[in-house]
Amino acid sequence: MDFQPGMLSGHLPEPIESRAWILQEQIMSHRILSYGTKVTYWTCKAGNESDSTDLRSPFGSSLPHTLGIASKNTIGDLTLTWVNIIENYTKRSLSLRKDRVYAISAVAHEFNKLTNSRYLAGMWESMFPVTLLWRLAPDAQLQPRSRDYPAPTWSWMSVHGSVIFPDDVVRGCLHFEPVIGIMESQMNLVFESAKYGGTRDSYLKIRGRLL
Repeated sequence: MDFQPGMLSGHLPEPIESRAWILQEQIMSHRILSYGTKVTYWTCKAGNESDSTDLRSPFGSSLPHTLGIASKNTIGDLTLTWVNIIENYTKRSLSLRKDRVYAISAVAHEFNKLTNSRYLAGMWESMFPVTLLWRLAPDAQLQPRSRDYPAPTWSWMSVHGSVIFPDDVVRGCLHFEPVIGIMESQMNLVFESAKYGGTRDSYLKIRGRLL
């Protein structure tokens, strides 16, 4: 399940693909009509077309169709899918840095129906040991953040710029029992109505082996 909307082969790169807010619209929409720089694209569940015979739509279709997710998918499949989404999302730009925690919230809301897991500031409790392996991409620069930034430091949401999950390490970890586990957690939402939004004064208590 290699989820990479905007990175399909055989299409012209479009400026809209660089915007973070657009990603969830690309994933969630059942139909997309996009007027590109030189080509018009149409995307729906049936497929991807354009008014050029040589170019395909850069956009994915609706969430279940694009991700190929069904109830029989394993937690490993879902973990790899979420990791791919986050890597794609964090490559994109935002005008307001704090929007990093909100511009993916609609996708998180839908993804929760598949995982039935607790959302922990951009991560899922059932996937936590693996998704904790994120790191800044080599070309990303670590920037200072304000004390009231709405994400805890252990989450990829707390940094600005693209993040990566080492593919070989992530896939390797999926074949072993986790060596850490969450004992206690508290997510204090900035807005009670935004379950998949920002948090403050949140914490995790975990157990694991000391090496």
